[in-house]
Amino acid sequence: MWSKVKQGLRSPFPFYLNSDRDNLLVVLGITAFTLLFLLIFRPFGLADDIKQPEAPFVFSGIAFAVLFVHVLAVPRIVPRYFDDSCWTLGGFALYNLWIIAVIGVFGTMYGHFVLANPCHDTFWHHLLVEQFRVLTIGIFPVSAMIFLIRNRMLARTLHEVETANRNLGIRRQDQQPALSAIGQPSANGHHWIIRTDTQEQLELPRGALLYAEADDNYSRIHWVEAGKAQERMLRLTLKNLEEQLPGETVVRVHRSFLANLARVDELRGNASGYRLFFSPAEAEVPVARTRSRDVLDLIEGIGHLA
Repeated sequence: MWSKVKQGLRSPFPFYLNSDRDNLLVVLGITAFTLLFLLIFRPFGLADDIKQPEAPFVFSGIAFAVLFVHVLAVPRIVPRYFDDSCWTLGGFALYNLWIIAVIGVFGTMYGHFVLANPCHDTFWHHLLVEQFRVLTIGIFPVSAMIFLIRNRMLARTLHEVETANRNLGIRRQDQQPALSAIGQPSANGHHWIIRTDTQEQLELPRGALLYAEADDNYSRIHWVEAGKAQERMLRLTLKNLEEQLPGETVVRVHRSFLANLARVDELRGNASGYRLFFSPAEAEVPVARTRSRDVLDLIEGIGHLA
């Protein structure tokens, strides 16, 4: 039982939805729920403690401000920590518990120092009570949000994966002769030459590259040669490598990965996002959510090998 719970908490999960607009709607929805809940139910004696009619609106405004900062602003400031590959269901739940705790702190400050009713409690006692209140109220919209986000992202991903794989199937049929020739010895001089920081170089048949993975100041190159997957570590950054390769098919799909979209065999996905599958290497490459729309459009538009 516990092992299944741990496995579930470690499962990939998106950081909210796929656009700032959708995330703003989520924030507004949670704020509206909070306001209606406070106005209708006045839980935990709030009807007696809070005489000011504006108090529920102020508490809801605090919730909106905290949510806006954590869901929309912070990911813009430090995007590397909000890459989809970093997030799990457990991490998402903990982050939302932290948001609830922050709302509780600011709500306590408002209730204790601004409302004319500190009720003879110390600030710390008031904070403890307020955290319990906020957690009890907040757990409902957070649980509903997790369920809705997971189902919405999964449905969208599966639909887009099905469409992309249909396009890939058509493309593979049209390009099978060219695909079979890739990675074979060529006398026509059509090669991609990768030069490193140490004057070392790697010469690949045109289009043979599958993907490249960043490893500090090195890049791990994966390609096909004579029908078999090959791998080599080179001393150059992924940015340097990207500048040396044709950008119409070889693109940055993730902070740590470049991929040759003309060599993708299958697109796979779940609620967390997409992964590109390369059958020669039996490997999957993650696609950052911020790049997913561009990658899908490029896959659909590639009608020839680079």
